[in-house]
Amino acid sequence: PEDATIEIFDAIQKCREGNYKRLVLEKGVYHLRRTRAFEKYVAVSNCDNGMKRIAFPLDDLSDFEFDGGESLFICHGLIQVFELENVRNIILKNFSVDWEKPFNFQAEVIRVDPDNNSYDIRAFHECNSKVVNNELLFFDSEMIRAEDQWLQDINWSEWFDPVTKGVILQSPMYEPKSTRPHFKVSELSEGIYRIQNAAEHLPEMGWILICKGIRNNNTTNRSASVIHIYRSDNVRIEDVTIHHASGIGFVAERSSDIFIERMRVELPPGSDRMVTTTADATHFVHCKGKIEIKDSYFENALDDITNIHGDYASVLDLVDSHTLGVELTQQHQLRVEIAGTGDFMRIVNKDFVPLGTRKVKSVDYRNSVYIRIEFEEEVESIINNGGYWVENLTWNTDSFLFQNCTVKNNRGRAVCVSDQG
Repeated sequence: PEDATIEIFDAIQKCREGNYKRLVLEKGVYHLRRTRAFEKYVAVSNCDNGMKRIAFPLDDLSDFEFDGGESLFICHGLIQVFELENVRNIILKNFSVDWEKPFNFQAEVIRVDPDNNSYDIRAFHECNSKVVNNELLFFDSEMIRAEDQWLQDINWSEWFDPVTKGVILQSPMYEPKSTRPHFKVSELSEGIYRIQNAAEHLPEMGWILICKGIRNNNTTNRSASVIHIYRSDNVRIEDVTIHHASGIGFVAERSSDIFIERMRVELPPGSDRMVTTTADATHFVHCKGKIEIKDSYFENALDDITNIHGDYASVLDLVDSHTLGVELTQQHQLRVEIAGTGDFMRIVNKDFVPLGTRKVKSVDYRNSVYIRIEFEEEVESIINNGGYWVENLTWNTDSFLFQNCTVKNNRGRAVCVSDQG
């Protein structure tokens, strides 16, 4: 069907009502569109928070298996594919995910003119673009309603080698910036642009320009993950392929025992694309128990292949002898559940030297950034003038296994682990 979201939602509801423990799709190509999809507010760590349209809302299920039947899901616009909150013993397997239009801009250098400090590019056929007020913008032409549209600039970019499909060495030296003096962009013909005075150095013929933009505080950079898991336990991902995502492909937070086997984050077969996920391939925040990634393949992510970490919150005030007011300070950290009743928190100074550990008695999340944490023991003997941070010691990974995996052509780091476990 042109939009399978209604049928998918109805099938999930039947499983809930009938207490069915397995949903299997017939093999096929399923298009997922925003218009009829389920909606709820989702805060996704290290991504963009907000009201999300969700194709597979699987919250509150337990002992459940979803088998995609080797199907391909083609997404249209800003839609999150799977949302799993408060689930237990879940298996997701046997499917692939891609987007009709990528969330990044891609173009090939077809002419270089050193005398005029300019170069010409040809936009990739999947990308819609235009020049507005001396800015090169890219967008999704399918979206008609204003609330469904997205528009981005080219001010976050990398250069790729068309042969190796890897990042060009010292790529930032060639990064175009519309804020540079005398920057100019003009459209020569449909999809052909001339960029002048854009960077310190000119690119070479054939290089591929990849942009994801910083317009509107980076929104659409990290707005449509494939799988998000929150407050869940024992989730298994098997034989899942991710061709693209706006931001991180797979995100798990405040969850335990996550197992990934035979995941492939790879470019679509036969495609000239250079990018899979526009941020990390996988990401784990405040996860405990075991994390395992086995027999998997990752390529061409615009950030890390996996990143496992907790978060720090800055101490703003000493409310009383047992209570601290803390602040989440990073844009993609807002609404992170940094503390819960019974958790053990460590207080560190501005140099991150540990000063003491306290058990949480209660937590008051006042807004997306400010949190009051009451401890069972006093904290005023530790807090003096300022410059303090708190971190969660309870929600840390006990063991991490990254086994028999291939990593290729990602822009960021490969495996980044900074947990206390």
